[in-house]
Amino acid sequence: ANRTFSFDATFPTNFTFQNPTPGDGANQTNTTVIFNVTVTEAQLDRAILQIRNGSVTTNFSYLSCYGTAPTLACNYTNSSLGDGRYNYTLWVNDSGGNWNSSALRTLLIDTINPAMSYGDVTEAAGINVSRNWTFVNVSVTELNFRNITFNLRNDTATVNSTTFTTLTLSLNFTNLADANYTYNVSIFDQAGNFNSTANRLITLDALAPV
Repeated sequence: ANRTFSFDATFPTNFTFQNPTPGDGANQTNTTVIFNVTVTEAQLDRAILQIRNGSVTTNFSYLSCYGTAPTLACNYTNSSLGDGRYNYTLWVNDSGGNWNSSALRTLLIDTINPAMSYGDVTEAAGINVSRNWTFVNVSVTELNFRNITFNLRNDTATVNSTTFTTLTLSLNFTNLADANYTYNVSIFDQAGNFNSTANRLITLDALAPV
C-alpha cells in the first residue's frame, strides 16, 4: 500500500510580538503582563513563552493559538510576576520538530513609589535665618532611579528647579535675595512611580534693620 508523509526541515521564522505585549526594555507599574504574538507557520505544533528573573526561569508557559493556519494569533497572560527585572523569549516549534526563538527581551515591573524624606541637616519648616542661601538634603530608597528634582519658589515665581539624572541627595541654593521661600524635592523611578517631599517654608533676611 502507498503511504504518504511530509518532511519539514524549515525552522519557523515568521512570528512577531503584537500590542499590548510590552516593548523590549519596557517599564510598567502593574504585575499583569499580556503577551500577544502573530505566528505564520503552516504546521505549528506549539508556541512557548519563557520568562526569566536573572538566571532563574520563573515561568514556562504554552500560548493559546487561534485562527486558520498558516496565520495564527497566540496569546498568554501572566498576573503573578512580582516586582523585578525580567527577560523573556518566545519559542516556536513546528510538527517536524523544528524549533526557533525570538530575540531576548527585557521587562521591568516596579509597582512601588520611591521612598524619600528630608535629611537631618535640612532645616525645619518655618524658620527665619539671616543669610542668603539654604541647603536641602534628602534620603532616598529606590532601586530603579530615573531622576530627582530640587525646587525652590519665592512668593511669586520659581527661583530654581534643578533636575539630576544621577542620584543626587543634596543641593545648596545660593545668592538668594531676602524673601520667603518654599522648597521641595520630587523623584521618579524608571517605571514612572513618583514621590515628593512636603513643601517647607524658610525666610531669608540678611539685611540689618536701618
